[in-house]
Amino acid sequence: MPWIYRSVRKVFIYDEESLCFEWAVMITLFQTYDAMKHASEVELRFADIDALGHVNNAVYLSLLENARIRFFEAVIRKEIDWDSEGMILARAEINYKAPVYLHDKIVIYTWVSRLGNTSFDMSYSLVKKNGDQEIEVANAITVIVCFSYKTSKPVPIPEKWIVALNEYNG
Repeated sequence: MPWIYRSVRKVFIYDEESLCFEWAVMITLFQTYDAMKHASEVELRFADIDALGHVNNAVYLSLLENARIRFFEAVIRKEIDWDSEGMILARAEINYKAPVYLHDKIVIYTWVSRLGNTSFDMSYSLVKKNGDQEIEVANAITVIVCFSYKTSKPVPIPEKWIVALNEYNG
């Protein structure tokens, strides 16, 4: 199975020996499709298609949102109390690799790729199924912040979510 690279980022590093700052490229968290246990099949709608005949780039955020909701339903398996343990989307990054058309069979693999104190990263691999073959057409990463709508402030990731994620990932 092919490797999926979560993200390639430029980072600013201070080098104490040369007493200067320099740019470096950092690649983090590698996983294979086998390690991604959650898969969501995508049902494309005619409304998702743009004038060029492929899925419009703005639709991908909605597809990711649906996959994220399905992931949480499968992993957390409990109703989320949105007042005290809600979440907000803080950042989204999508890499488009190939066009998707109306009748393509698309699956979104979803996994949590980083756990912080109040936020976590979710990674996604959108693949087109062609018989037994899967071709990645896009990948994405979102930063999710746990948020209290009562206090309008970030809150720690609920312990029950961490336990459920650890159980799910084995």
